[in-house]
Amino acid sequence: MCEESIVLLHQKGINNISFFSYYPGCKEKYEDISLAITPGETQFVPAGKEIIDIGNRVLDTNTLLEIISFTDCEYLLRTDRLINYFDEISENNTGIESLISKMELATQQFNILLRLSSEGIILVDKTNNITMCNQKACDFLGKSRIYLLYKPTINIFQSNIFEQAARDEIPKTSLFLSDSGIKFNLKVVPIVKHGVYLAGIGIISKANPEDEIITNNMNKILKKGHIARYNFDSIITKSKNVLKIKEGAKKMAKSNSAVLITGESGTGKELFAHSIHNFSARKDKPFVAINCAALADSLLESELFGYEEGAFTGAKKGGKTGLFEIANNGTLFLDEIEGMSKNLQFKLLRVIQEKEIIKVGGDKMIPIDVRIIAASNENLAELVDNKTFRQDLYYRLNTLPITLPPLRDRIDDLYLLIDDFKQEMDFDFIFTTASKHLLENYSWPGNIRELRNCIEYFGCLGETIIEPEMFPQNMNNILKINENTSLDVYKNKNILYEIANIMINFERKGKSCGRKIISDELKNKNIFLSEAKIRKILENMKKDGFVSSGVGRTGSILTPLGKKKFNL
Repeated sequence: MCEESIVLLHQKGINNISFFSYYPGCKEKYEDISLAITPGETQFVPAGKEIIDIGNRVLDTNTLLEIISFTDCEYLLRTDRLINYFDEISENNTGIESLISKMELATQQFNILLRLSSEGIILVDKTNNITMCNQKACDFLGKSRIYLLYKPTINIFQSNIFEQAARDEIPKTSLFLSDSGIKFNLKVVPIVKHGVYLAGIGIISKANPEDEIITNNMNKILKKGHIARYNFDSIITKSKNVLKIKEGAKKMAKSNSAVLITGESGTGKELFAHSIHNFSARKDKPFVAINCAALADSLLESELFGYEEGAFTGAKKGGKTGLFEIANNGTLFLDEIEGMSKNLQFKLLRVIQEKEIIKVGGDKMIPIDVRIIAASNENLAELVDNKTFRQDLYYRLNTLPITLPPLRDRIDDLYLLIDDFKQEMDFDFIFTTASKHLLENYSWPGNIRELRNCIEYFGCLGETIIEPEMFPQNMNNILKINENTSLDVYKNKNILYEIANIMINFERKGKSCGRKIISDELKNKNIFLSEAKIRKILENMKKDGFVSSGVGRTGSILTPLGKKKFNL
Protein backbone atom coordinates (compact mmCIF):
# COMPACT_ATOMS: atom_id res chain seq x y z
CA MET A 1 0.00 0.00 0.00
CA CYS A 2 2.84 2.38 0.88
CA GLU A 3 4.74 1.71 -2.32
CA GLU A 4 1.63 2.04 -4.48
CA SER A 5 0.68 5.33 -2.76
CA ILE A 6 4.13 6.75 -3.44
CA VAL A 7 3.89 5.71 -7.11
CA LEU A 8 0.44 7.34 -7.44
CA LEU A 9 1.72 10.57 -5.87
CA HIS A 10 4.61 10.65 -8.35
CA GLN A 11 2.17 10.01 -11.21
CA LYS A 12 0.20 13.04 -10.06
CA GLY A 13 3.34 15.14 -10.48
CA ILE A 14 4.33 15.40 -6.80
CA ASN A 15 7.99 14.56 -7.34
CA ASN A 16 9.63 17.37 -5.32
CA ILE A 17 9.17 15.46 -2.05
CA SER A 18 11.11 12.42 -0.86
CA PHE A 19 8.79 9.73 0.46
CA PHE A 20 9.70 6.86 2.80
CA SER A 21 7.55 3.77 3.37
CA TYR A 22 6.24 3.26 6.89
CA TYR A 23 3.92 0.43 7.91
CA PRO A 24 3.13 -1.73 10.97
CA GLY A 25 6.21 -3.73 11.88
CA CYS A 26 8.55 -1.39 10.01
CA LYS A 27 12.06 -1.34 11.56
CA GLU A 28 12.69 2.28 10.65
CA LYS A 29 10.98 4.76 13.01
CA TYR A 30 11.78 7.95 11.03
CA GLU A 31 11.75 10.03 14.24
CA ASP A 32 13.34 13.00 12.46
CA ILE A 33 10.48 13.21 9.92
CA SER A 34 7.56 15.27 11.21
CA LEU A 35 5.13 14.98 8.27
CA ALA A 36 3.12 11.81 7.45
CA ILE A 37 0.91 11.21 4.37
CA THR A 38 -1.64 8.40 4.55
CA PRO A 39 -4.36 7.03 2.20
CA GLY A 40 -7.10 6.95 4.83
CA GLU A 41 -5.11 4.83 7.33
CA THR A 42 -4.46 7.39 10.09
CA GLN A 43 -4.53 4.73 12.82
CA PHE A 44 -1.16 3.42 11.64
CA VAL A 45 0.65 6.81 11.77
CA PRO A 46 3.10 7.10 14.75
CA ALA A 47 2.18 9.65 17.42
CA GLY A 48 3.54 13.18 17.17
CA LYS A 49 3.40 13.44 13.38
CA GLU A 50 1.59 16.03 11.35
CA ILE A 51 -0.86 14.06 9.13
CA ILE A 52 -2.04 14.75 5.58
CA ASP A 53 -4.82 12.27 4.80
CA ILE A 54 -5.24 11.97 1.00
CA GLY A 55 -8.23 9.66 1.39
CA ASN A 56 -8.84 6.10 0.26
CA ARG A 57 -6.82 4.80 -2.66
CA VAL A 58 -8.40 5.21 -6.07
CA LEU A 59 -9.30 2.16 -8.22
CA ASP A 60 -7.15 2.56 -11.34
CA THR A 61 -8.19 1.74 -14.91
CA ASN A 62 -6.62 -1.73 -15.07
CA THR A 63 -8.20 -2.81 -11.79
CA LEU A 64 -11.65 -1.67 -12.90
CA LEU A 65 -11.35 -3.41 -16.28
CA GLU A 66 -10.30 -6.65 -14.57
CA ILE A 67 -13.27 -6.47 -12.20
CA ILE A 68 -15.68 -5.76 -15.07
CA SER A 69 -14.33 -8.69 -17.10
CA PHE A 70 -14.31 -11.10 -14.13
CA THR A 71 -17.91 -10.28 -13.18
CA ASP A 72 -19.22 -10.31 -16.82
CA CYS A 73 -20.41 -6.70 -16.41
CA GLU A 74 -19.13 -5.38 -19.75
CA TYR A 75 -22.33 -3.32 -20.08
CA LEU A 76 -20.80 -0.88 -17.53
CA LEU A 77 -18.28 0.19 -20.17
CA ARG A 78 -21.12 1.95 -22.00
CA THR A 79 -22.18 4.08 -19.04
CA ASP A 80 -21.31 7.79 -18.85
CA ARG A 81 -20.42 7.58 -15.17
CA LEU A 82 -17.62 5.10 -15.80
CA ILE A 83 -16.15 7.19 -18.64
CA ASN A 84 -16.33 10.31 -16.42
CA TYR A 85 -14.62 8.38 -13.62
CA PHE A 86 -11.78 7.36 -15.95
CA ASP A 87 -11.38 11.03 -16.89
CA GLU A 88 -11.11 12.03 -13.22
CA ILE A 89 -8.66 9.47 -11.90
CA SER A 90 -5.71 10.12 -14.21
CA GLU A 91 -4.59 12.02 -17.25
CA ASN A 92 -2.92 8.81 -18.46
CA ASN A 93 -6.28 7.27 -19.36
CA THR A 94 -7.04 9.47 -22.37
CA GLY A 95 -7.20 6.38 -24.63
CA ILE A 96 -9.93 4.68 -22.58
CA GLU A 97 -12.76 6.85 -23.90
CA SER A 98 -11.58 6.28 -27.49
CA LEU A 99 -11.35 2.52 -26.91
CA ILE A 100 -14.83 2.33 -25.40
CA SER A 101 -16.24 4.49 -28.20
CA LYS A 102 -14.81 2.09 -30.81
CA MET A 103 -16.21 -0.88 -28.92
CA GLU A 104 -19.60 0.82 -28.67
CA LEU A 105 -19.56 1.57 -32.41
CA ALA A 106 -18.66 -2.05 -33.27
CA THR A 107 -21.43 -3.30 -30.95
CA GLN A 108 -24.00 -1.01 -32.55
CA GLN A 109 -22.93 -2.08 -36.05
CA PHE A 110 -23.14 -5.74 -35.04
CA ASN A 111 -26.62 -5.26 -33.56
CA ILE A 112 -27.79 -3.58 -36.79
CA LEU A 113 -26.46 -6.51 -38.83
CA LEU A 114 -28.28 -8.94 -36.56
CA ARG A 115 -31.56 -7.04 -37.00
CA LEU A 116 -31.20 -6.75 -40.79
CA SER A 117 -30.17 -10.37 -41.38
CA SER A 118 -32.76 -12.53 -43.15
CA GLU A 119 -31.32 -15.52 -41.32
CA GLY A 120 -31.61 -16.41 -37.67
CA ILE A 121 -28.36 -15.79 -35.78
CA ILE A 122 -27.49 -17.38 -32.44
CA LEU A 123 -24.28 -16.71 -30.50
CA VAL A 124 -23.08 -19.20 -27.89
CA ASP A 125 -20.28 -19.17 -25.31
CA LYS A 126 -17.57 -21.79 -24.80
CA THR A 127 -20.06 -24.03 -22.93
CA ASN A 128 -22.58 -23.72 -25.81
CA ASN A 129 -25.08 -21.68 -23.82
CA ILE A 130 -26.92 -19.05 -25.91
CA THR A 131 -25.64 -15.53 -25.11
CA MET A 132 -27.27 -13.55 -27.93
CA CYS A 133 -29.78 -14.00 -30.73
CA ASN A 134 -31.62 -11.83 -33.23
CA GLN A 135 -35.38 -11.52 -33.66
CA LYS A 136 -35.31 -13.70 -36.78
CA ALA A 137 -33.96 -16.63 -34.74
CA CYS A 138 -36.77 -16.14 -32.23
CA ASP A 139 -39.35 -16.08 -35.03
CA PHE A 140 -37.96 -19.22 -36.70
CA LEU A 141 -37.85 -21.14 -33.42
CA GLY A 142 -41.15 -19.77 -32.16
CA LYS A 143 -39.53 -18.76 -28.85
CA SER A 144 -39.03 -15.45 -27.04
CA ARG A 145 -35.57 -13.99 -26.57
CA ILE A 146 -35.95 -14.37 -22.79
CA TYR A 147 -36.71 -18.06 -23.26
CA LEU A 148 -33.65 -18.65 -25.49
CA LEU A 149 -30.99 -16.66 -23.66
CA TYR A 150 -28.59 -18.63 -21.43
CA LYS A 151 -30.19 -21.97 -22.38
CA PRO A 152 -27.96 -24.86 -23.55
CA THR A 153 -28.26 -25.32 -27.32
CA ILE A 154 -28.90 -29.05 -26.91
CA ASN A 155 -32.17 -28.19 -25.12
CA ILE A 156 -33.31 -25.91 -27.96
CA PHE A 157 -32.33 -28.02 -30.99
CA GLN A 158 -32.41 -31.50 -29.39
CA SER A 159 -29.05 -32.07 -31.11
CA ASN A 160 -25.39 -31.98 -30.10
CA ILE A 161 -24.29 -30.32 -33.36
CA PHE A 162 -22.67 -27.44 -31.46
CA GLU A 163 -20.63 -29.91 -29.39
CA GLN A 164 -19.60 -31.75 -32.59
CA ALA A 165 -18.45 -28.50 -34.24
CA ALA A 166 -16.49 -27.55 -31.10
CA ARG A 167 -14.86 -31.00 -30.89
CA ASP A 168 -13.93 -31.31 -34.57
CA GLU A 169 -13.13 -27.57 -34.95
CA ILE A 170 -14.97 -27.45 -38.28
CA PRO A 171 -18.38 -26.06 -39.39
CA LYS A 172 -21.31 -28.48 -39.20
CA THR A 173 -24.70 -28.40 -40.95
CA SER A 174 -27.91 -30.26 -40.15
CA LEU A 175 -31.63 -30.22 -40.89
CA PHE A 176 -34.04 -29.83 -37.93
CA LEU A 177 -37.77 -29.53 -37.36
CA SER A 178 -39.14 -26.62 -35.32
CA ASP A 179 -41.97 -27.06 -32.80
CA SER A 180 -44.37 -25.73 -35.44
CA GLY A 181 -43.32 -28.48 -37.89
CA ILE A 182 -41.25 -26.27 -40.23
CA LYS A 183 -37.93 -27.61 -41.51
CA PHE A 184 -34.84 -25.43 -41.09
CA ASN A 185 -31.15 -25.66 -41.91
CA LEU A 186 -28.75 -25.03 -39.03
CA LYS A 187 -25.12 -24.25 -39.78
CA VAL A 188 -22.77 -24.04 -36.81
CA VAL A 189 -19.42 -22.26 -37.15
CA PRO A 190 -16.99 -22.76 -34.24
CA ILE A 191 -14.65 -19.94 -33.16
CA VAL A 192 -11.33 -21.54 -32.26
CA LYS A 193 -8.01 -19.95 -31.35
CA HIS A 194 -4.80 -21.92 -30.73
CA GLY A 195 -6.81 -25.13 -30.51
CA VAL A 196 -9.18 -23.73 -27.83
CA TYR A 197 -12.92 -23.45 -28.50
CA LEU A 198 -13.98 -19.91 -27.52
CA ALA A 199 -17.52 -19.61 -28.84
CA GLY A 200 -19.80 -20.53 -31.73
CA ILE A 201 -22.27 -19.03 -34.17
CA GLY A 202 -25.46 -20.75 -35.29
CA ILE A 203 -27.06 -19.65 -38.58
CA ILE A 204 -30.69 -20.69 -39.13
CA SER A 205 -32.36 -20.58 -42.54
CA LYS A 206 -35.54 -22.07 -43.98
CA ALA A 207 -35.00 -25.37 -45.77
CA ASN A 208 -36.25 -25.38 -49.34
CA PRO A 209 -37.42 -28.53 -51.17
CA GLU A 210 -34.01 -28.89 -52.84
CA ASP A 211 -32.27 -28.96 -49.44
CA GLU A 212 -34.60 -31.74 -48.32
CA ILE A 213 -34.00 -33.72 -51.52
CA ILE A 214 -30.24 -33.30 -51.17
CA THR A 215 -30.37 -34.36 -47.51
CA ASN A 216 -32.52 -37.41 -48.33
CA ASN A 217 -30.21 -38.40 -51.19
CA MET A 218 -27.20 -37.97 -48.91
CA ASN A 219 -28.79 -40.22 -46.30
CA LYS A 220 -29.51 -42.85 -48.96
CA ILE A 221 -25.90 -42.70 -50.16
CA LEU A 222 -24.57 -43.04 -46.63
CA LYS A 223 -26.92 -45.96 -45.93
CA LYS A 224 -25.44 -47.77 -48.95
CA GLY A 225 -22.15 -47.90 -47.10
CA HIS A 226 -20.32 -44.98 -48.69
CA ILE A 227 -18.81 -43.95 -45.38
CA ALA A 228 -15.31 -43.92 -43.89
CA ARG A 229 -15.03 -46.61 -41.22
CA TYR A 230 -11.67 -45.74 -39.70
CA ASN A 231 -10.10 -42.75 -37.98
CA PHE A 232 -6.62 -41.85 -36.80
CA ASP A 233 -7.16 -43.74 -33.53
CA SER A 234 -7.45 -46.90 -35.66
CA ILE A 235 -3.79 -46.48 -36.71
CA ILE A 236 -1.89 -48.31 -33.97
CA THR A 237 1.75 -47.34 -33.63
CA LYS A 238 4.50 -46.17 -31.34
CA SER A 239 6.94 -45.61 -34.19
CA LYS A 240 8.18 -42.01 -34.20
CA ASN A 241 8.11 -41.98 -37.99
CA VAL A 242 4.50 -43.15 -38.24
CA LEU A 243 3.40 -40.82 -35.43
CA LYS A 244 4.95 -37.94 -37.38
CA ILE A 245 3.12 -39.07 -40.54
CA LYS A 246 -0.17 -39.19 -38.59
CA GLU A 247 0.28 -35.61 -37.35
CA GLY A 248 1.08 -34.44 -40.87
CA ALA A 249 -1.98 -36.25 -42.25
CA LYS A 250 -4.23 -34.52 -39.68
CA LYS A 251 -3.04 -31.15 -40.95
CA MET A 252 -3.58 -32.26 -44.56
CA ALA A 253 -7.15 -33.30 -43.64
CA LYS A 254 -8.06 -29.64 -43.04
CA SER A 255 -7.29 -28.86 -46.70
CA ASN A 256 -9.34 -29.69 -49.79
CA SER A 257 -6.24 -30.42 -51.91
CA ALA A 258 -5.55 -33.83 -53.45
CA VAL A 259 -3.59 -36.35 -51.36
CA LEU A 260 -1.32 -39.05 -52.79
CA ILE A 261 -0.55 -41.96 -50.45
CA THR A 262 2.23 -44.29 -51.52
CA GLY A 263 3.64 -47.40 -49.90
CA GLU A 264 3.95 -51.12 -50.35
CA SER A 265 0.86 -53.31 -50.41
CA GLY A 266 -0.56 -53.85 -46.93
CA THR A 267 1.02 -50.80 -45.26
CA GLY A 268 -2.32 -49.14 -44.40
CA LYS A 269 -2.94 -46.71 -47.26
CA GLU A 270 -6.73 -47.20 -47.13
CA LEU A 271 -6.68 -46.74 -43.35
CA PHE A 272 -5.05 -43.33 -43.80
CA ALA A 273 -7.50 -42.38 -46.55
CA HIS A 274 -10.50 -43.15 -44.30
CA SER A 275 -8.88 -41.28 -41.40
CA ILE A 276 -8.16 -38.16 -43.46
CA HIS A 277 -11.80 -38.01 -44.60
CA ASN A 278 -13.10 -38.47 -41.05
CA PHE A 279 -10.83 -35.68 -39.77
CA SER A 280 -11.93 -33.23 -42.47
CA ALA A 281 -14.85 -30.83 -42.89
CA ARG A 282 -16.35 -33.44 -45.28
CA LYS A 283 -16.66 -35.93 -42.44
CA ASP A 284 -20.46 -36.14 -42.64
CA LYS A 285 -20.45 -36.46 -46.45
CA PRO A 286 -19.88 -39.61 -48.58
CA PHE A 287 -16.58 -41.45 -48.72
CA VAL A 288 -16.47 -43.46 -51.95
CA ALA A 289 -13.65 -45.90 -52.72
CA ILE A 290 -12.77 -47.76 -55.92
CA ASN A 291 -9.82 -49.90 -57.00
CA CYS A 292 -8.66 -48.59 -60.37
CA ALA A 293 -6.68 -51.73 -61.20
CA ALA A 294 -9.60 -54.11 -60.59
CA LEU A 295 -11.81 -52.99 -63.50
CA ALA A 296 -11.44 -52.89 -67.26
CA ASP A 297 -10.95 -49.44 -68.79
CA SER A 298 -14.49 -49.03 -70.18
CA LEU A 299 -16.12 -50.36 -67.02
CA LEU A 300 -14.01 -48.10 -64.80
CA GLU A 301 -15.02 -45.05 -66.87
CA SER A 302 -18.74 -45.80 -66.54
CA GLU A 303 -18.32 -46.44 -62.80
CA LEU A 304 -16.54 -43.12 -62.26
CA PHE A 305 -18.58 -40.85 -64.53
CA GLY A 306 -21.88 -42.72 -64.84
CA TYR A 307 -23.75 -43.07 -68.12
CA GLU A 308 -26.94 -41.97 -69.83
CA GLU A 309 -29.70 -44.38 -70.84
CA GLY A 310 -28.80 -46.12 -74.10
CA ALA A 311 -25.15 -45.03 -73.94
CA PHE A 312 -24.04 -48.55 -74.89
CA THR A 313 -25.38 -52.08 -75.28
CA GLY A 314 -26.47 -53.40 -71.91
CA ALA A 315 -26.76 -49.93 -70.34
CA LYS A 316 -29.25 -49.84 -67.47
CA LYS A 317 -32.61 -48.22 -68.11
CA GLY A 318 -32.57 -44.65 -66.83
CA GLY A 319 -28.78 -44.58 -66.90
CA LYS A 320 -26.47 -44.71 -63.90
CA THR A 321 -25.05 -42.21 -61.42
CA GLY A 322 -21.25 -42.25 -61.37
CA LEU A 323 -19.04 -42.36 -58.31
CA PHE A 324 -18.02 -38.72 -58.80
CA GLU A 325 -21.66 -37.66 -58.40
CA ILE A 326 -22.19 -40.01 -55.47
CA ALA A 327 -19.10 -38.56 -53.76
CA ASN A 328 -20.18 -34.95 -54.39
CA ASN A 329 -19.22 -32.72 -51.41
CA GLY A 330 -17.32 -35.70 -50.02
CA THR A 331 -14.18 -37.71 -50.83
CA LEU A 332 -13.33 -40.10 -53.69
CA PHE A 333 -10.58 -42.61 -52.86
CA LEU A 334 -8.82 -43.95 -55.97
CA ASP A 335 -6.81 -46.98 -54.90
CA GLU A 336 -4.05 -48.40 -57.14
CA ILE A 337 -4.25 -45.29 -59.32
CA GLU A 338 -1.37 -46.62 -61.43
CA GLY A 339 -3.81 -49.14 -62.95
CA MET A 340 -5.75 -46.35 -64.71
CA SER A 341 -5.26 -46.10 -68.47
CA LYS A 342 -3.74 -43.03 -70.16
CA ASN A 343 -7.16 -42.13 -71.57
CA LEU A 344 -8.82 -42.16 -68.15
CA GLN A 345 -5.83 -40.34 -66.62
CA PHE A 346 -6.51 -37.47 -69.00
CA LYS A 347 -10.22 -37.40 -68.09
CA LEU A 348 -9.42 -37.48 -64.38
CA LEU A 349 -7.00 -34.57 -64.83
CA ARG A 350 -9.73 -32.56 -66.51
CA VAL A 351 -12.20 -33.30 -63.69
CA ILE A 352 -9.67 -32.12 -61.07
CA GLN A 353 -9.00 -28.93 -63.05
CA GLU A 354 -12.53 -28.03 -64.16
CA LYS A 355 -14.51 -29.55 -61.26
CA GLU A 356 -17.15 -30.92 -63.62
CA ILE A 357 -17.92 -34.21 -65.37
CA ILE A 358 -19.81 -35.51 -68.41
CA LYS A 359 -21.56 -38.86 -68.21
CA VAL A 360 -20.73 -41.52 -70.79
CA GLY A 361 -23.06 -40.88 -73.72
CA GLY A 362 -24.12 -37.51 -72.31
CA ASP A 363 -23.51 -33.89 -73.33
CA LYS A 364 -24.38 -32.04 -70.13
CA MET A 365 -21.69 -30.65 -67.84
CA ILE A 366 -22.32 -31.64 -64.20
CA PRO A 367 -20.53 -29.52 -61.57
CA ILE A 368 -19.00 -31.50 -58.69
CA ASP A 369 -17.10 -30.76 -55.50
CA VAL A 370 -15.04 -33.84 -54.66
CA ARG A 371 -11.79 -34.22 -52.80
CA ILE A 372 -9.44 -36.76 -54.39
CA ILE A 373 -7.31 -39.13 -52.32
CA ALA A 374 -5.22 -41.45 -54.50
CA ALA A 375 -3.06 -44.37 -53.44
CA SER A 376 -0.40 -46.45 -55.17
CA ASN A 377 2.02 -49.22 -54.25
CA GLU A 378 4.19 -48.24 -57.22
CA ASN A 379 6.72 -45.43 -57.54
CA LEU A 380 4.66 -43.03 -59.66
CA ALA A 381 7.68 -40.80 -60.31
CA GLU A 382 9.38 -43.75 -62.02
CA LEU A 383 6.19 -44.49 -63.98
CA VAL A 384 6.22 -40.86 -65.15
CA ASP A 385 9.83 -41.31 -66.31
CA ASN A 386 8.79 -44.48 -68.13
CA LYS A 387 5.93 -42.55 -69.84
CA THR A 388 3.28 -44.89 -68.41
CA PHE A 389 1.75 -42.27 -66.09
CA ARG A 390 0.90 -38.68 -67.02
CA GLN A 391 3.30 -36.16 -65.52
CA ASP A 392 0.64 -33.42 -65.22
CA LEU A 393 -1.75 -35.75 -63.37
CA TYR A 394 1.06 -36.91 -61.09
CA TYR A 395 1.78 -33.35 -59.98
CA ARG A 396 -1.94 -32.67 -59.52
CA LEU A 397 -2.34 -35.71 -57.28
CA ASN A 398 0.95 -35.23 -55.46
CA THR A 399 -0.09 -31.90 -53.91
CA LEU A 400 -0.07 -33.44 -50.42
CA PRO A 401 2.17 -36.55 -50.48
CA ILE A 402 2.24 -39.25 -47.79
CA THR A 403 4.71 -42.14 -47.91
CA LEU A 404 4.00 -45.05 -45.56
CA PRO A 405 6.93 -47.18 -44.34
CA PRO A 406 6.87 -51.00 -44.66
CA LEU A 407 6.42 -53.09 -41.51
CA ARG A 408 10.07 -54.18 -41.54
CA ASP A 409 11.02 -50.51 -41.01
CA ARG A 410 8.69 -50.13 -38.02
CA ILE A 411 9.42 -53.42 -36.26
CA ASP A 412 8.80 -51.69 -32.89
CA ASP A 413 5.10 -51.88 -33.76
CA LEU A 414 5.20 -55.65 -34.38
CA TYR A 415 3.95 -56.88 -30.99
CA LEU A 416 1.65 -53.88 -30.59
CA LEU A 417 -0.12 -54.93 -33.79
CA ILE A 418 -0.03 -58.63 -32.86
CA ASP A 419 -1.75 -57.91 -29.52
CA ASP A 420 -4.40 -55.82 -31.28
CA PHE A 421 -5.12 -58.55 -33.84
CA LYS A 422 -5.28 -61.23 -31.11
CA GLN A 423 -7.76 -59.12 -29.15
CA GLU A 424 -9.84 -58.36 -32.25
CA MET A 425 -10.09 -62.04 -33.23
CA ASP A 426 -10.32 -63.27 -29.61
CA PHE A 427 -7.22 -65.49 -29.80
CA ASP A 428 -5.05 -66.37 -26.81
CA PHE A 429 -1.62 -67.78 -27.56
CA ILE A 430 2.02 -66.89 -26.89
CA PHE A 431 5.25 -67.18 -28.88
CA THR A 432 8.38 -68.98 -27.77
CA THR A 433 11.68 -67.09 -27.84
CA ALA A 434 12.66 -68.88 -31.05
CA SER A 435 9.32 -67.96 -32.65
CA LYS A 436 9.75 -64.31 -31.66
CA HIS A 437 13.19 -64.37 -33.28
CA LEU A 438 11.62 -65.58 -36.53
CA LEU A 439 8.86 -62.94 -36.36
CA GLU A 440 11.40 -60.16 -35.83
CA ASN A 441 13.70 -61.35 -38.62
CA TYR A 442 11.03 -62.01 -41.23
CA SER A 443 10.88 -59.43 -44.02
CA TRP A 444 7.04 -59.16 -44.04
CA PRO A 445 6.67 -58.54 -47.79
CA GLY A 446 2.87 -58.37 -47.32
CA ASN A 447 3.32 -55.93 -44.41
CA ILE A 448 0.49 -55.43 -41.89
CA ARG A 449 -2.03 -57.32 -44.00
CA GLU A 450 0.27 -60.36 -44.03
CA LEU A 451 0.84 -60.05 -40.28
CA ARG A 452 -2.92 -60.08 -39.66
CA ASN A 453 -3.32 -63.16 -41.86
CA CYS A 454 -0.46 -64.80 -40.00
CA ILE A 455 -2.09 -64.19 -36.59
CA GLU A 456 -5.38 -65.56 -37.92
CA TYR A 457 -3.49 -68.66 -39.14
CA PHE A 458 -1.90 -69.20 -35.72
CA GLY A 459 -5.27 -68.71 -34.01
CA CYS A 460 -6.89 -71.35 -36.21
CA LEU A 461 -4.24 -73.88 -35.16
CA GLY A 462 -5.82 -73.89 -31.69
CA GLU A 463 -2.43 -74.02 -29.95
CA THR A 464 -1.58 -72.00 -26.84
CA ILE A 465 2.18 -71.90 -27.56
CA ILE A 466 3.49 -71.16 -31.07
CA GLU A 467 6.73 -72.97 -32.00
CA PRO A 468 8.88 -72.20 -35.11
CA GLU A 469 7.75 -75.36 -36.90
CA MET A 470 4.16 -74.10 -36.78
CA PHE A 471 4.92 -71.13 -39.06
CA PRO A 472 3.41 -71.13 -42.57
CA GLN A 473 5.72 -72.71 -45.14
CA ASN A 474 5.94 -69.59 -47.29
CA MET A 475 7.35 -67.66 -44.31
CA ASN A 476 10.06 -70.24 -43.67
CA ASN A 477 11.13 -70.03 -47.31
CA ILE A 478 12.10 -66.38 -47.17
CA LEU A 479 12.94 -65.72 -43.51
CA LYS A 480 15.63 -63.13 -43.06
CA ILE A 481 19.05 -64.59 -42.53
CA ASN A 482 20.79 -63.88 -39.25
CA GLU A 483 23.83 -61.60 -39.19
CA ASN A 484 26.04 -64.49 -38.03
CA THR A 485 25.55 -66.61 -41.13
CA SER A 486 27.35 -69.94 -40.91
CA LEU A 487 27.78 -73.04 -43.09
CA ASP A 488 24.75 -74.60 -41.38
CA VAL A 489 22.54 -72.23 -43.34
CA TYR A 490 23.81 -73.71 -46.61
CA LYS A 491 21.90 -76.90 -45.86
CA ASN A 492 18.65 -75.09 -46.68
CA LYS A 493 17.95 -73.92 -50.18
CA ASN A 494 17.02 -70.36 -49.17
CA ILE A 495 18.41 -66.84 -49.44
CA LEU A 496 22.00 -67.97 -50.11
CA TYR A 497 20.82 -69.87 -53.15
CA GLU A 498 18.88 -66.80 -54.29
CA ILE A 499 22.02 -64.67 -53.99
CA ALA A 500 24.10 -67.29 -55.80
CA ASN A 501 21.52 -67.39 -58.63
CA ILE A 502 21.63 -63.60 -58.99
CA MET A 503 25.43 -63.67 -59.16
CA ILE A 504 25.57 -66.44 -61.78
CA ASN A 505 22.95 -64.68 -63.94
CA PHE A 506 25.01 -61.50 -63.97
CA GLU A 507 28.18 -63.48 -64.66
CA ARG A 508 26.54 -65.05 -67.73
CA LYS A 509 25.87 -61.52 -68.97
CA GLY A 510 29.56 -60.76 -68.48
CA LYS A 511 28.92 -58.61 -65.42
CA SER A 512 29.79 -58.75 -61.75
CA CYS A 513 27.32 -57.54 -59.09
CA GLY A 514 27.66 -55.69 -55.84
CA ARG A 515 25.57 -55.40 -52.68
CA LYS A 516 23.11 -52.82 -54.06
CA ILE A 517 22.35 -54.85 -57.20
CA ILE A 518 21.82 -58.00 -55.10
CA SER A 519 19.55 -56.07 -52.69
CA ASP A 520 17.43 -54.68 -55.57
CA GLU A 521 17.16 -58.08 -57.25
CA LEU A 522 16.07 -59.71 -53.98
CA LYS A 523 13.34 -57.07 -53.53
CA ASN A 524 11.85 -58.19 -56.83
CA LYS A 525 11.46 -61.61 -55.19
CA ASN A 526 9.90 -60.11 -52.06
CA ILE A 527 13.07 -60.73 -50.07
CA PHE A 528 14.26 -57.65 -48.20
CA LEU A 529 17.85 -57.49 -46.97
CA SER A 530 19.88 -54.41 -46.17
CA GLU A 531 23.20 -53.89 -47.96
CA ALA A 532 24.94 -54.30 -44.59
CA LYS A 533 23.49 -57.81 -44.18
CA ILE A 534 24.33 -58.73 -47.76
CA ARG A 535 27.90 -57.62 -47.16
CA LYS A 536 28.07 -59.89 -44.08
CA ILE A 537 26.72 -62.83 -46.10
CA LEU A 538 29.22 -62.24 -48.90
CA GLU A 539 32.07 -62.02 -46.39
CA ASN A 540 31.09 -65.40 -44.92
CA MET A 541 30.72 -66.92 -48.40
CA LYS A 542 34.16 -65.55 -49.30
CA LYS A 543 35.62 -67.03 -46.12
CA ASP A 544 34.27 -70.43 -47.14
CA GLY A 545 35.72 -70.06 -50.63
CA PHE A 546 32.42 -69.75 -52.46
CA VAL A 547 32.80 -66.12 -53.58
CA SER A 548 35.68 -63.97 -54.80
CA SER A 549 35.56 -60.18 -54.70
CA GLY A 550 37.41 -57.68 -56.85
CA VAL A 551 39.07 -54.48 -55.67
CA GLY A 552 36.92 -51.37 -55.13
CA ARG A 553 33.51 -51.45 -56.84
CA THR A 554 34.18 -54.37 -59.19
CA GLY A 555 31.64 -56.55 -57.33
CA SER A 556 31.65 -60.26 -56.52
CA ILE A 557 31.47 -63.50 -58.52
CA LEU A 558 31.01 -67.17 -57.62
CA THR A 559 34.15 -69.33 -57.46
CA PRO A 560 34.18 -72.83 -59.05
CA LEU A 561 33.69 -74.21 -55.50
CA GLY A 562 30.67 -71.94 -55.04
CA LYS A 563 29.14 -73.04 -58.34
CA LYS A 564 29.60 -76.66 -57.32
CA LYS A 565 28.15 -76.05 -53.85
CA PHE A 566 24.99 -74.41 -55.24
CA ASN A 567 24.72 -76.75 -58.28
CA LEU A 568 25.03 -73.86 -60.74
